Amino acid sequence: NKNISIDFNGHVLTLTQPIQNEGTLTLKETSDTTGGIINNKSTAFTNNGTLNINDVKIETSGTSISNTGKMQMNSGSIKSSNNYAINTTGQYIINDGTVISDNSDAIYMNGGSNSEINGGTVTAKNTAILNRSGAITINDGNFTSLTGSAYSIGLYNYANATINGGTFTGKTHGLESSDMCSGIWCDSPHGSLLITGGTFTGEQNGANLTYRSATITGGTFKGDQYGIYNKTTLTLGTKNNNSESINIQSPRIIGGTYGLYNSGDTYYYDGKIYGKTMSYNNEFKEIERYSKKIIDTDMIDEEVYYVTYLILNDNQLYNVEKNNYYNDLINAINEADENDTIQLTNNVYYYESVSINSDKKINLVKDKKIRK
Repeated sequence: NKNISIDFNGHVLTLTQPIQNEGTLTLKETSDTTGGIINNKSTAFTNNGTLNINDVKIETSGTSISNTGKMQMNSGSIKSSNNYAINTTGQYIINDGTVISDNSDAIYMNGGSNSEINGGTVTAKNTAILNRSGAITINDGNFTSLTGSAYSIGLYNYANATINGGTFTGKTHGLESSDMCSGIWCDSPHGSLLITGGTFTGEQNGANLTYRSATITGGTFKGDQYGIYNKTTLTLGTKNNNSESINIQSPRIIGGTYGLYNSGDTYYYDGKIYGKTMSYNNEFKEIERYSKKIIDTDMIDEEVYYVTYLILNDNQLYNVEKNNYYNDLINAINEADENDTIQLTNNVYYYESVSINSDKKINLVKDKKIRK
């Protein structure tokens, strides 16, 4: 039940055993010299209460902070030379500061924590953030993995993640959303991934999506191999079901071979996809209802890429008798009277079933064709 603040005043506290916090503990630095805690033997903190970190440094050889309670980092640094910088089953909030692991994952989430990162820098030899179980929201920050191992990933998500911004860089992938269902990994068989913004860069793939469903409405994904590798259910953009707008600027997907390598189900509503071999490999499960797909070429950094994007069909259907234009075949048919003629003014790309009532007789002119 104690609420205590420690002002390091530019000095260092050296430990050989961890501090165990069951109350509310605030670590702060008020001098011009950054002080803090060094523990070359074990964990610096076992936090079961509330821990606040303001402009101090924590350096250990083992796990720097083991957190089962609540912790908030507003500034300062947390560094482990040989293990996790933060190992958490509780809640944590990072507003700014630096989190580093020289030989492992920087932040390891292995419990049902609801956590948030609003800024700062997270750097690791392996994975910057490993979200094995729980939920995390990332609004900003820099997340970097330094080595070329299979787990060199900016964010590795097995559970629930919402990403609204930030820069994710991995020697392997910028982001991976996956599942290792064997032994202890089977405790989180369900999860979700929502990305509204951010930059994801990997020497293999910008994003590697192999297990749980993902919705991406914004952000940039760039990989030397694929911008996005998708083996699950992926939604790109927002389905409008109307003829108002398509966002062709975001998300932006760029691959050294394919922009999108799709071996799952991809629903494509917004964004541009770039690839040197081809922008994508397999057809989409669905595209925006009133749109047609454009495949063209474009230049990025003086190199030629194939590019795919969607544009709206503009007045593609014309009712001759009513002198009305339509963007949607179903609307044109429903509003047609007996023996009206519907003329196609452009090629029509339609991905839904069409039903005509038995009491209607409608003429479809054959100047141009409907592609199913």
